[in-house]
Amino acid sequence: MNSLFHPKVSIVIPVYNGSNYVKEAIDSALSQTYDNVEVIVVNDGSTDGGKTDEICKSYGDRIRYFLKENGGVASALNMGIGKMEGEYFSWLSHDDVYYPEKVERQIEALSKLNNKETVIYSKYEIINSFGEKIEDANFEKGYDLESLNKPLFPFFHLLLNGCTMLVHKTHFERVGTFNKDLPTTQDYDLWFRILKNAEIHYEGSIILKSRAHPDQESRANIDKHIEECDLFWRKSVENTPDQMKISLSGDVIEFYKDLYKSFKSKTLYHGFILYLKSKILDEYSNLYRTSKSEDILEKISEYIYEENPSIQLLENILKIDLKRKPRIVFFTGNWYDRGGMNRVISTITSLLSEKYDVVLCTVKEGGNEQGYKLGEKVRYIEIEEYDFPIIPELLRLLDADIFVGSNNCFVPLLNLYEKIEKLGTKVIMWNHENYFLPLYDLELKEVNKVRKEIYQKVSAVIWLSHLSAMVCSAFSSNVFHINNPVSINSPIKLKEKGRVINLLSVGRFNSEQKRIDRLLEVFVKVLKKSPSTKLYIVGPYNLNMKVPTGEIVNDLIKRLEIPEKNLVLTGEVKDIEKYYEESSLNLVTSEREGFGLSVIEAATFGVPSVVFDDGGPGEIVDDGVNGYVIKAGDINLMAEQVLELIKDENKYRSFSRASLKMAENYSTEKILSKWESLIERVLKSEEIEAETVDFNEETKKIVMMYENAIEKQMEDIQKGIQSSLLWRITNPLRIVKSKLMVVKRQGVLLTTKNLIVKLMEKL
Repeated sequence: MNSLFHPKVSIVIPVYNGSNYVKEAIDSALSQTYDNVEVIVVNDGSTDGGKTDEICKSYGDRIRYFLKENGGVASALNMGIGKMEGEYFSWLSHDDVYYPEKVERQIEALSKLNNKETVIYSKYEIINSFGEKIEDANFEKGYDLESLNKPLFPFFHLLLNGCTMLVHKTHFERVGTFNKDLPTTQDYDLWFRILKNAEIHYEGSIILKSRAHPDQESRANIDKHIEECDLFWRKSVENTPDQMKISLSGDVIEFYKDLYKSFKSKTLYHGFILYLKSKILDEYSNLYRTSKSEDILEKISEYIYEENPSIQLLENILKIDLKRKPRIVFFTGNWYDRGGMNRVISTITSLLSEKYDVVLCTVKEGGNEQGYKLGEKVRYIEIEEYDFPIIPELLRLLDADIFVGSNNCFVPLLNLYEKIEKLGTKVIMWNHENYFLPLYDLELKEVNKVRKEIYQKVSAVIWLSHLSAMVCSAFSSNVFHINNPVSINSPIKLKEKGRVINLLSVGRFNSEQKRIDRLLEVFVKVLKKSPSTKLYIVGPYNLNMKVPTGEIVNDLIKRLEIPEKNLVLTGEVKDIEKYYEESSLNLVTSEREGFGLSVIEAATFGVPSVVFDDGGPGEIVDDGVNGYVIKAGDINLMAEQVLELIKDENKYRSFSRASLKMAENYSTEKILSKWESLIERVLKSEEIEAETVDFNEETKKIVMMYENAIEKQMEDIQKGIQSSLLWRITNPLRIVKSKLMVVKRQGVLLTTKNLIVKLMEKL
């Protein structure tokens, strides 16, 4: 070692409740072969009954010991830095151990460098709670020495362990110390600030035993740690100039790819990893637009389909030079789910593919077999579930003209819509749920706040029910009401329905929203007077599910003593048509339905419906003409109306004929025409003229009052205050619905005035 270069080094050990390991750390600091060191120990307000304090005080004047109020590791380190008498800072965590040569080897490396303010870092080994070696962090295996000595290279490749570093005190004077507001990234935050304008040198010795154990703060609070890291790393990349990125990797896109590889293999920072993936796709998209190179296509494919590259699929979609028609990308969740929404998406995409270039993008969740069959001209791609944040970049890559999003109760997707619009793709929000659904579901509470801000930032908003569209138009002028079409094959020759034999109910009965409990309660009342009637419950179900009353479905069936011969639960089926064909009457007991697909499907087969007036189904059925609309939750009245149709064959035949007539309103031709009209307006960026009632500020206040009433009621329910639920929610909804429907007839001012009075009385 150069005897003329013999600076003092301050080893700073922050400790909090560290009686298990701090003695070993202090001993390793005092055992350094380099003799010009001081050891500073800062007790960050330990609460272990004085154990840590006692250990530290036992060293007497061999260490400089400071006790402070608890403020976090950053505050303890900053105190240590403030107390330094040395020229260089060397951090040692209380649960880590220095090798005796740590400081000596790093000072020796510095002595050979011209710039004595160069930051030094070294290798380390990982040990467990018992001090047993787990593995070495050997950087030379993956990186060359030239790269290891580039200032920000070890930072961005996660090679810096703060306790292997030696830092000159002038860097703290230049950029400040550790940020106390960053509980888990305070170290890398400081290294970034320092290394943006400093030199670094890799000293290749293993000089530290870094302990991994479950008591560490970042492990104990893993979710908060990941959230903080996702944000920190994104900001770090954004604050790195392109020139620096090029110096580190030779090219901006290679910089993103290098980081993607490192972080994907070493961390759980999925948010940042997705950010990197989106940057890679964005860069490749720019290259592809100018070159149309198949090599670039292959690279793009690798990042979208990492597990199973699919270059052929992307080649088919991305040949922009062959694009002759507007490209529309539909997005939905798990395509293996054979629910009503996916059946409708299959129908709409297939119909539109005759005029437009249609792509269906879904989340890859897996399943036993593919979902509903798509039209031959519809292209299909899957992305990983955690990859949905790359959708804006994917749309730009696909040169998509319109994006149609169907999962609009998913806040992370809603938050992408504005970015999608800014990148040049028009967004249509296709809402399949009831407008009020998020207000009733505590898990969806955030949705209502977010979507109101999003409505005016997208090109168009579609609702399936007239009521939902009308209410939404109080907040946005680009709202459309477009029903779902009949999406199943009607029989070539329909058998005339003569009388009621079998009852039918179709839906996803593994969801509380479908209210299978109400359905069974109605059926048992029907059975008492018509014991030969059968009920077919078609769709997935869960006998162990709790219904809103708290009872288990299987227990409810037993309590109601429904004979097995009268009740058929089919589970999920492919051939739903045969159940419509063999049934006589369709029952809908669900809450807050967005539409009522089973109602129009049943009508296609001449099957009338008896429905609760709680959402879309109540709008479809013409009460007393092609079915019955029952006040929501009125079990007795629904059972009575079903029995009436069982007894009165003439009325039933009349309802059946009227149902067939009603189904014509939902033909694919009529619905397709509405979709095409809207798409053309969106493509031309024409001003959207809403098909709903004009609302003034007073009416908007009414909607807000109602929403606030629901939120208050749901908060009460959460607290166990469940009295007058039907009165305070269901009844006001009926008031709102009935009044909104007659706005045109009575005028806005009179209607709003009356509605305010009624709501104030009821709420």
